[in-house]
Amino acid sequence: MTVLLVAALLAWGLAHVVPSGPPVLSFPDGGARLATLPRLRARLRKRPGIDVGEVLTEVATRLRAGVVAEDAWNAVAVRHGLPEGMDEEGMPALLRALPSGSASMGAIAAWRLASELGAPLADILDECALALTHAEENDAALAVALAGPVASARMLAALPIGGILIGSALGSDPLGQLAGGGMGSIAGLGGLGLYAVGLRWSARLVRSAKVGA
Repeated sequence: MTVLLVAALLAWGLAHVVPSGPPVLSFPDGGARLATLPRLRARLRKRPGIDVGEVLTEVATRLRAGVVAEDAWNAVAVRHGLPEGMDEEGMPALLRALPSGSASMGAIAAWRLASELGAPLADILDECALALTHAEENDAALAVALAGPVASARMLAALPIGGILIGSALGSDPLGQLAGGGMGSIAGLGGLGLYAVGLRWSARLVRSAKVGA
C-alpha cells in the first residue's frame, strides 16, 4: 500500500510541479489576459498565414498611401483570403472574420472609434498592431525567464525516484524499508508530506511569477 502511495505521489508530482495553465499577462488597462505563445498565436490567427497585427498594419499602410478606406480593407481581405465588403453597420467584413479574442476586439474597437469620432484610423490600427507585438514579446520573455526555474522544479520533483533507484541498486531495499512498517514507514510518510508541500510551493512560486509578469 505504501509503495503504491509513493508511486502515485511521485507521478503526480512530476505531472503537476509546474502549473499547466497559461501565464497571465498584464496590460496597461489594468486587465489581465491568459496567454501562452502557442495559444496567443492561435488566437491571433484563424488559419495559417493570417495574422491580426499584420492585417491591421497593411490596412494602415494603404490608408496612409491615400487608398480609400473601403478599398484598403477589401484589398487586404483579398490578400489574406478573408471576406470583402461591409456589413449592415458599415463595418468591414474582414473584422468579423477575425478570430475572437482581445486582438479582434481591439481592431473592432479601433474601427468604431474612428468611424464614430472621426479619429485617424491608420494611427489607431498601428497602435493596435504594436500592442499585439508587445504582447508576444512579453510572453516570449516570460517563457525564457521561467525556463530555468521550471526545469529546476521538475528535476527536484524527480529526485525521490532517483534516490529510490540508487538505493535499490546498492542493495539497501528502500521500498522494503518504506513498506515494512515501523520507523521506515513513518519516515516515508513524513517525506511524502514534505514532498507534497514542496511541490505545491514550487507550483505556487511559478504561478505567482506568471501572474506578476
